[in-house]
Amino acid sequence: MVASRGDQFAVMARRNVPAGGLVMRLDGPLVDKPGRYTVQVDVDMHVDAEPDPEHEGRYPLWRFLNHACAPNCRVVGRALRAIAAIKKGDEITFDYDATEYDMASPFRCLCGAPACRGTIRGYRHLKPAMRAAMTWAAPHVLEAAAPRRLAAVARR
Repeated sequence: MVASRGDQFAVMARRNVPAGGLVMRLDGPLVDKPGRYTVQVDVDMHVDAEPDPEHEGRYPLWRFLNHACAPNCRVVGRALRAIAAIKKGDEITFDYDATEYDMASPFRCLCGAPACRGTIRGYRHLKPAMRAAMTWAAPHVLEAAAPRRLAAVARR
């Protein structure tokens, strides 16, 4: 469910979810360029959070997911999965740097985590030590950062 927190929204768990459990699907149209309200789901593919005409033109629930530097979920393809057990009523978050290779709209993070990175710009901008620690990052981000992939992009 979506909850209002002052001037922003948050997605709250409506049920308990075990570690590794499916939290939700990231449904919506696929686009090849990142945007402010897209989530990268493959090397050159993003799912867009445009209003869904099949659901009375409402935005998909996942559009209101917030970033956290210490998230409780991660993106695997078009699935959002729990990293750790989530209790009913907890806010559902994921780390945008672990999903987006290069963000269309970087922002200042105010998540308050002890290891908050401050500015969220995408995996490409992380220091090598942070990348090495982020073993749970989305497979497509790890693939995009692979040396052979970077060399191919540089030749374009």
